Amino acid sequence: MRAIHAVTIAALGAGLLVGGAVAHGQPAGAGADRSLMVTLRPVDHSGVSGTATLIPAGSKLRIVLELSQPVKGALPAYIRRGTCKAQPTTNKLRIRHFLNGVVGGRSDTTVSDTLKKLQQGVFSINVYRQERPDLAIVCGEIPLA
Repeated sequence: MRAIHAVTIAALGAGLLVGGAVAHGQPAGAGADRSLMVTLRPVDHSGVSGTATLIPAGSKLRIVLELSQPVKGALPAYIRRGTCKAQPTTNKLRIRHFLNGVVGGRSDTTVSDTLKKLQQGVFSINVYRQERPDLAIVCGEIPLA
């Protein structure tokens, strides 16, 4: 079972899944347990991009972040309310979930939430500079259902 799960995750990371393709904000597979890949785009000419794969797991949600260029240190990452264009201020981050820090270009976090709930509001996934946790380097919006 773990081998199949690892192959599925690897396929998602490569943007492929048997029976369909994964694209920006597009579901993979069918049914309520489908995964969603969100493209993380550079912010403020950071030169960094990546993907966030949201994987339903019952009443929880696994979020796997992968950056195109690993950045030194542990970078803060969040799911927050709002769009990528409406970057928050230091005193109004509007954080829904703190994600594990991005180390070596990768982060893997499981949160107590569902993809369905996140797709009922306006949420984005952000990775921030280590030295300035109020300045994002990448952002991707979770599409509405």
